[in-house]
Amino acid sequence: MKASEKNGKITFKTNHLRKDGSTFPAEVSISQTRIDREYRISVVRDITERKRIELIALKEKTFSDNLIKSLPDIFFLLDTRGCLLQWNERLAELFGLSPEEMLGADPLKYFHEEDKPRVAQSIQQVFATGSASVEARMILAEGLRDYLLRGKRLETRLGPNLIGFGLDITDRKRA
Repeated sequence: MKASEKNGKITFKTNHLRKDGSTFPAEVSISQTRIDREYRISVVRDITERKRIELIALKEKTFSDNLIKSLPDIFFLLDTRGCLLQWNERLAELFGLSPEEMLGADPLKYFHEEDKPRVAQSIQQVFATGSASVEARMILAEGLRDYLLRGKRLETRLGPNLIGFGLDITDRKRA
């Protein structure tokens, strides 16, 4: 049981017992007040529904994380400045960067000089119109590769972001 204290009020989560003998998850808040003498006020909230929703959210996040990790090509989430917020392992491998180096990295520096303006314009187009795609050459740890990149605007709690993926089309272009 982990308790927190704020402004003299103690709050903790525990399992509580119902009249029928079953238990339920509860959040207990205890505070102290003085009127004519000291009183302790205790409030017990049934948080069964909150726990159920948290479990659903956790399962959805786990599913999404596993889906992103399993993508054969690249996945990325950019902020309005064009910096990386989230990515899959394949993109980190291609860039040759650690997770610490990836967070906030500017992906434009991994594009061929001639293609950078078109990629930057496509990023701006996603935020302006909702979607864009572009073919560009990427300079990666394994060499120069051609990619088809597609992005969509996504509203998150952090504001607008660009969610996108990239497909390696090098072999197709050579053929």
